[in-house]
Amino acid sequence: MGSSPIASSISGSGVRSVQIRTFWTPKGAGLQSHWELWHGVDVSRRDFLLYRIARDQRGVFTLAQAERCGVPASTVRGRAGRGMYEFIHPGVYGVAGSEDNWPRQIVAAVMSATEPAAASHLTAAYLWGMTDRSPQQIEVVSPRHQRVKRPAFVVHESKDIRSS
Repeated sequence: MGSSPIASSISGSGVRSVQIRTFWTPKGAGLQSHWELWHGVDVSRRDFLLYRIARDQRGVFTLAQAERCGVPASTVRGRAGRGMYEFIHPGVYGVAGSEDNWPRQIVAAVMSATEPAAASHLTAAYLWGMTDRSPQQIEVVSPRHQRVKRPAFVVHESKDIRSS
């Protein structure tokens, strides 16, 4: 009795298709999983979990999310150096090949700001369809006295937002 492959595809905004191929081994020896990335490279379960998170966030993830998936920060930085990931903001990376568009830049900006943070001002109004005027810069808001300065976007602070 040979192996019988069962394949399912997961795709979403921001990250190209990821395939899971599961093979049953003969004589009830158990289940072997091979995680294949779009380049046909086997990846571990921890990497697959990180790609799923990034897929749901327009191809963007934080170092903290990577570490929660079991991918050390040193591995993320090394992969960024090899072009597998791209550095976006301090603590925020993108999966190489994910579409670099305005919504992705907003997600990365919010993830880079002190938590909790959100798109704000004209950026938020545009996202909610409240204006047709396209923002010239991304604006986010975070708790007062805890904001970070980023040259790529504007960070406002609010005393009404409680820090986590």
